[in-house]
Amino acid sequence: MIADPEILARLDELTRQVRIGNALAALAVCGDRPQKEKIALLATAGFAPKQIAEMLGTTRNTVNVALVAIRKERHGKKSRKAADRAAKDET
Repeated sequence: MIADPEILARLDELTRQVRIGNALAALAVCGDRPQKEKIALLATAGFAPKQIAEMLGTTRNTVNVALVAIRKERHGKKSRKAADRAAKDET
């Protein structure tokens, strides 16, 4: 089956418009939150670091550094919870 180039072009344009709409909605939800929190929300919404950087007017490196810090914080919180559970089990 051969796809009509005009239909494919229209689908590409619609896809682009949906992505822009998603980005605007994600930014609206972020509001006046700190940048690190915005990055976490946008990453959770499925945006790539490059896209997040463009939306927030920062560099991809800044986004990647924030994402690493967020992952470490989340990992650390889980480790503390596990340590708390282990401490309770010992008593």
